[in-house]
Amino acid sequence: MHPPPFRSQLRVVDGVARIELAGELDIATVPEVERALEDALSAGCRRLVVDLRNLAFMDSSGLVLLTRWDLGARRDGYDLALIRGGEPIDRLFKLAGLDDQFAFDEPG
Repeated sequence: MHPPPFRSQLRVVDGVARIELAGELDIATVPEVERALEDALSAGCRRLVVDLRNLAFMDSSGLVLLTRWDLGARRDGYDLALIRGGEPIDRLFKLAGLDDQFAFDEPG
């Protein structure tokens, strides 16, 4: 069985960028998410929300990407929040000891 194809969708509402991810976030798809985050900042968004609920898989490259952007948010003054993914995605954050590193929003 093949995983669903990767999808990244950027929506901007009232200066808040919401990036919805689906499929597998890995070394092959990280550049697409990076571009979406960069596009959101370039558009003037100061709050970025990355929705992980529809991810089937995320590897360490996805975790590194999100960690870099979280550190950038702290350094550069924009907000980054995540919406928790399913159990395998959530477990990755816990195993890496990063569960408390990120701001997690409730789905909305």
